[in-house]
Amino acid sequence: GAVQSISLELDKKIMDANYFGPITLTKAILPNMISRRTGQIVLINSIQGKVGIPFRAAYAASKHAAVGFFDCLRAEMEEYDISVSTVNPTFICSYHRQPAPGNWEASIWK
Repeated sequence: GAVQSISLELDKKIMDANYFGPITLTKAILPNMISRRTGQIVLINSIQGKVGIPFRAAYAASKHAAVGFFDCLRAEMEEYDISVSTVNPTFICSYHRQPAPGNWEASIWK
């Protein structure tokens, strides 16, 4: 939605999931990788981490923040032979087929 219509609370929830989620996991596994002096970290992000579009400010900001963090991490981890990659797929279209009533197992995502 528009910046002025999204609550600060929702902004924080989006940042918590899209920024602090990957950062929390990375910080949990990083000490082991550093001690072994090897590893690979891959962030699957979004094209909106590179390009913002209208009505997606909170989402784009969270994705930009993640890209910034992992760019810095990449430079810091070079001395430990830990590679850090960021994958930013473009927009995708998902189709969902509704299952027959009472048959939720038939639900599939393509």
